[in-house]
Amino acid sequence: MVSLFGDHFIRKIASHVCLNRHPSRHPQRASGASAAAAKLTLILALAVIPGPTSAAPAVVHSCDGLDSIGNLVGGVRGFANNAIRVAHVSTEEPVAAPDHLLIFVALEPMGDECFAVSAASYNSDHYRGFYSLNVAKIRASYDEQKGLLLRVPVSVADPVKGVGKSAGDIKVRINRKNGNSVTIEK
Repeated sequence: MVSLFGDHFIRKIASHVCLNRHPSRHPQRASGASAAAAKLTLILALAVIPGPTSAAPAVVHSCDGLDSIGNLVGGVRGFANNAIRVAHVSTEEPVAAPDHLLIFVALEPMGDECFAVSAASYNSDHYRGFYSLNVAKIRASYDEQKGLLLRVPVSVADPVKGVGKSAGDIKVRINRKNGNSVTIEK
């Protein structure tokens, strides 16, 4: 996170913090322990600011009720020779969080297992979706041990402005070894 701002920026802020802490006492002491303490404070403060790749929390659950063709938005994307397919669905309600990602993983010898990815749960039976998600911009990578990783761009509602704002990518891992599993990675 520090490299985003550069060392010069941090030194300048650290100097400012140290000089303004006790301006009447030793203004020349903007270095040493005081500057180090200010730099550490700034680094810790920056560490809690979400970066552009952090995303809203996501949960994986069963597709109960979401896997209706009436909820489908756009086309379905296939991965791993179509053994894994993803679909964007919208329940239209709640307006600020209607969108969910469905993941269909092939079962052997036939059929599919459906997993849903949503933003959070209201309770054990209802899940809140995202403001929007972009299936066309999903980026995929494969690790032989871990399986397929999908990075899905999502937006969440901005309650102040009443519109969606980017929440970065959610990382969804699909592993077909020893049974199908879908997990969210940090």
